[in-house]
Amino acid sequence: LSSSSAASDVYKRQTLALAVSLPTIANQFPVLGGEQGLAFDIGTAPTRLGEDFSQYQWFFWISCLSALIMIWFLVNLLNSRYGREFRALRDNPTAAQLAGINIGRQKALAFSLSAGIAGLSGGLLVMLISGVSPSAFPLSLSFLLLAGAVVTGVYSLKGVIIGALVLVAIPEIAESVVSRI
Repeated sequence: LSSSSAASDVYKRQTLALAVSLPTIANQFPVLGGEQGLAFDIGTAPTRLGEDFSQYQWFFWISCLSALIMIWFLVNLLNSRYGREFRALRDNPTAAQLAGINIGRQKALAFSLSAGIAGLSGGLLVMLISGVSPSAFPLSLSFLLLAGAVVTGVYSLKGVIIGALVLVAIPEIAESVVSRI
């Protein structure tokens, strides 16, 4: 077992421990709203779009535009030198280091990019549900996301997009089927 693999396992365990403990810790601080969390008033859709244009339509278009911009950004990133370096680092860190890739810098860059994209996603979700609370993101959600990644794969952007659509579509379809029964 290499030291890089052992360090990677430690980071995975620490991330899981943080995901399990953070909601409980956040509930202890009244400034974060406790179990109820924080509520936000996002406002209404611009009036110049017409009276028939609802707030949910406005949120839909903001989310779609954000998703398209991020997909464009990621496609370009993955086809650039940085994308090739990320793939080399994923496939064989030792060979990547021997090829002159700064592994620490690339891991920090990948972590920062994924954190930024996750932050944008969280911001869009808060916009939709008008609030955020620690209990809104249970550990079961992490396992659901992991299952989606395993089923569709994480090695291609298309697989990740299909996995996200499946994770969103299946519960919605199941709910509509159950409501008809």
